[in-house]
Parts: sequence; C-alpha cells; structure tokens
Amino acid sequence: GEHFDLARLAEHGEKGVLCLFSDSTNAEVPGFCPSERSVFPSLEKHISQADGRVIVTTFASSIHRVSMVLELALKHGRKVGLLGRSMLNVIAKARELGYMKAPDELFVPIKQIRDLPDKETLLLMTGSQGEPMAALSRISRGEHQHVQVKTTDTIIFSASPIPGNTISVVNTIDSLM
Repeated sequence: GEHFDLARLAEHGEKGVLCLFSDSTNAEVPGFCPSERSVFPSLEKHISQADGRVIVTTFASSIHRVSMVLELALKHGRKVGLLGRSMLNVIAKARELGYMKAPDELFVPIKQIRDLPDKETLLLMTGSQGEPMAALSRISRGEHQHVQVKTTDTIIFSASPIPGNTISVVNTIDSLM
C-alpha cells in the first residue's frame, strides 16, 4: 500500500548519483506491475475454502506476501507451521524489526503441527522455485521428517517461476500430484 518515493530518488540524483543498479525479475517487460495486494483476494478465496490443510510456498524474502498469508491464517482460524530455514529467519527478523505483525500464538512448532485438525492448519514454507533441498521439494519426494502430503491438502504456489527454474517447479508439482 505504500508508494515509491520518487522525490527521494530525485534528491539523490541532485547530490550527484549518476546511476542506480538494481535487479528485478521481469524488469525488461514493459508496463507496470500491479500492487502486491492484488493477490490478496485469490489467496483469501483458496485459504477460506480449503477443507483440509493449506500449504503455501512463496519467497521468504517477500515480507509483504508472507504478511498477507499470516493475516489470512489468523482471520480464518488457522495456526501456522513454518518450514525452511530462510522462512524462519526472515519472519523472525521482520517481526523483531516491526515490519511484520503476528501474535506468537499464531505459530505452532512444526513437530506439533500434526496434533492440530487439518482445517486449522496452514504450513508456510520455502520451495516455490523447486529448489531440491527446500521444504516443499523434500515434502514432494516424501523425504520430510515432519510433513507428508495428504490428498485433502490445498497447495498454493504464491510465486511465479523465475526464468530458468520452470522445469524444477514443474517437477515439484508433478511429485506433489
């Protein structure tokens, strides 16, 4: 919901900065990107309508996307189990710095997540890009010690494949199927 501070960028230009180097997926595609919040209605629809567990994978570094998932878990009465070192680290640091608001009681240690009813469970994890050692990839191969896929699970990939990762993502989806 925040807008880019163009005036601040111009201020740096006036101070003599000649060039800004940055990297962004699809930066070469003309046009504008929709607001990050534009995915909220679709996430809410799938999370609210799921009868079983909800498994969401996205980039751990996408603080806003992760925050939306946590907000929806809270709204729809689901406890959250976190999987993936980067997901755990990023959420902990974002909460510590005040970038992410989520009550402690929203989270359940992954070892205890199986004690909850499926309808009250949301698993948030790494693996949206099909990385072989990421949580979702290991789950898809039946190699995760705490989580196995159930036929009643709703699995949401809340990230588009980065160019070059499509085959890995498709392989993960095939394994999940």
